[in-house]
Amino acid sequence: MRVRASAVAACLAALLLGTTGCGGDPAPGDGSAGPAFEGPWAEDFAAAHRSATTGEQRQMLADGVVSDAEYAQVREAFAQCLAEAGYAVTWTANGGFTLDAGSPDVPEELVQERVESCDVEHRGSVDYLYEQVARNPENLDEAEIMAACLVRRDVVAPSFSADDYRRWYDTQGGLLPFTVDERTGERVFDECNADPLGLHG
Repeated sequence: MRVRASAVAACLAALLLGTTGCGGDPAPGDGSAGPAFEGPWAEDFAAAHRSATTGEQRQMLADGVVSDAEYAQVREAFAQCLAEAGYAVTWTANGGFTLDAGSPDVPEELVQERVESCDVEHRGSVDYLYEQVARNPENLDEAEIMAACLVRRDVVAPSFSADDYRRWYDTQGGLLPFTVDERTGERVFDECNADPLGLHG
């Protein structure tokens, strides 16, 4: 059984709705006020710090920055947690992963339960915030930057707007109104999703 997951895609709804916390529905933390975060992602870091399930996660989030080393650490711990159950994680370029659960007879519910448990225990919102800050440092409106990227990449009409993007997302209306073939459009969409501002080449 193979499972695919994308951190960016899974968190798009939260970004569009202005909510936070895409680490797999973590339980509340200790309820303390926590650090006074500053910057464009301050509210997101504060919410993640409050909902963190471990002291290690709270420590990583406390300075309002997730370092490369911390990002690598939580991903490695997550993968190791799944490896202990016999599941192999392969990370993808867009922040997601594929999961090989070995036998096709493994119940999907069992796999999902283990993934969620490892996610809450080891990743929380740490890797999500690292990825979001990297792709959108100023925390600009998600629909605005996605629509602009798709227009810039010439896969939708020049008139395609943030409102169009929101309507498409809210209605789950199938394919976007690409002006190119479906395969090209979806490839460019994935690239925009990973790097909407063109900051990483």
